Amino acid sequence: MVVIGNSLEALDERGSESLSICPELEGSRPIVGAIIRLTDVKKLHLLVEAAHLLQQTGSPVTIVLVGEGPEREPLAALARKLGVDLRILPSMYDAVDIARIYSAMKVCVVPAAIGLTAIQSLQHGTPVISDDDAYGQMPEWESIRPGVTGDHYRKGDVADLASAIARWVDNTNLAADEISENCLHEVALNWSVSRQLELIVSAVQATIACDV
Repeated sequence: MVVIGNSLEALDERGSESLSICPELEGSRPIVGAIIRLTDVKKLHLLVEAAHLLQQTGSPVTIVLVGEGPEREPLAALARKLGVDLRILPSMYDAVDIARIYSAMKVCVVPAAIGLTAIQSLQHGTPVISDDDAYGQMPEWESIRPGVTGDHYRKGDVADLASAIARWVDNTNLAADEISENCLHEVALNWSVSRQLELIVSAVQATIACDV
């Protein structure tokens, strides 16, 4: 058995085309969030609670979630109760629209079970935060390399999640270009179609060699 990882369709080449920010995302606060299905397993309420803590400490953020799901109304209600700026946009499938969302985000945050959202975010050069529960996570969680492509926070610890978000919103250790390069490098190295092809060919060749 050979593990080949997972991947998403390669992004279209857009040259030097500038991606303007979506009108719905205009504002002065840093943007965090995700493009994801809004389900309980993702524990997105922890993101809203973390944003509330950041607001109390004078570091407010805007949460942008793109997608549909049963948690849409509960999340909106919680944000209203806590006074958090939460914007939930409809599902998006157009590559340019998705790129605009990620280009506006400081960091992608999915508190649990992150899955392919991690790869999609890194593919756009945007770092990722999720919890540290290796056995409760999806395989794509391994793409998060603390301090390089994002961070882990202690499972269920809202204060630690808020701290992790604050670090990446105001990351003074790495330049924006370096962060983006780290994310893109991780995808190319371990989560791309070309890498999967290399691993499949290598596994087949090894099997043939053993049979000869």
